[in-house]
Amino acid sequence: MKKEKMIKVVKALTGENKNAKGDILKCFYVENNKINLNNLEIAMQISDANEYGLIENQSYNIVGSVINKLPFIKDDFPQMKIDLNKLNEIEVYDSLSLEKTFFELLFKSYNYSQKKGDKPFLDGVNIKINSDSYNIVSSDGYVLYEYTKAIKNENKKEYSFIMRNDFIEVLKKINTSERIKSARMIIIDSGEKINQFSFNKKNVDTPRLDFIIVLNNEILLYSKSIPEVYFKYEQVIPKASEYKTCKLNPASILDLIKKNKSILSDQKKLIFNTSGVAELETIEGIEEKINCEIEIKENNLENMNIPIKTNYIELLEKKEYQVMIKDSKNQMMFYTDNERIILMPMRA
Repeated sequence: MKKEKMIKVVKALTGENKNAKGDILKCFYVENNKINLNNLEIAMQISDANEYGLIENQSYNIVGSVINKLPFIKDDFPQMKIDLNKLNEIEVYDSLSLEKTFFELLFKSYNYSQKKGDKPFLDGVNIKINSDSYNIVSSDGYVLYEYTKAIKNENKKEYSFIMRNDFIEVLKKINTSERIKSARMIIIDSGEKINQFSFNKKNVDTPRLDFIIVLNNEILLYSKSIPEVYFKYEQVIPKASEYKTCKLNPASILDLIKKNKSILSDQKKLIFNTSGVAELETIEGIEEKINCEIEIKENNLENMNIPIKTNYIELLEKKEYQVMIKDSKNQMMFYTDNERIILMPMRA
């Protein structure tokens, strides 16, 4: 890894410390020829510190592109429960090879999640490993995203955990999906329990699973999962027997929103009419209606207007979706063979 890349990777977790004796969480130290850093919830290790001219048992921070020596010693740094220098001694719950697609889907799902809200379990992406597939699920309470992908799960274990958004943000800064050559995820039983409430029986303690992602055999990333149980999102997925369907490509709607960003109302509302018209709600003083036609195929919907937040529509792609709609008050679902996007209409 070139020095410039190493600096970028370190900054992904530490940020940029402008004070050489500043926040210890923005610094790193060298041990066993490896760069070690953590911010209490996430830890990172980068191989071959000698390659960057770094000295054993020395601490550093980075300002701009300059690496500065610091007076701290290893014991000054907060210690994580997991010691990445002793990876071979860690008891592994499960291990999975990761394709580049996993990170692309993870970053996409992140866009649908809550960002530091009042429901901690929504501040991340739920990863559910099944015997022959995995599900990536996220939601902010008004929109829900789910992608299912087939995998070879040799151990056939089934489990789930919530990957915290700040960890995903670190991965995004490293630009993992573009530079990944090989990756694997090591699942670890943290030894802690998540108390899962049950109406039908006594509360159930679920193991909290943490994880390590190994990138290109040179970067180790450890993260605690969010100590929560994800909500039963399957309950909000529309039932085919109660909904009507059509096919549409939202390309014309996406172009309309992009072209008229400057005149959208504070509500940023789009009125979707099932006859094949989408109209933007614009700021006061603009009398002309801003709308576009939508090509709807195999349409068996009743004629209705559905108000939707434009920022949710913008998460869709220019491709054909199957769409399930019941009425203007219930959720609507855009879906393909592998993904489902469920949107809640805006209240009047």
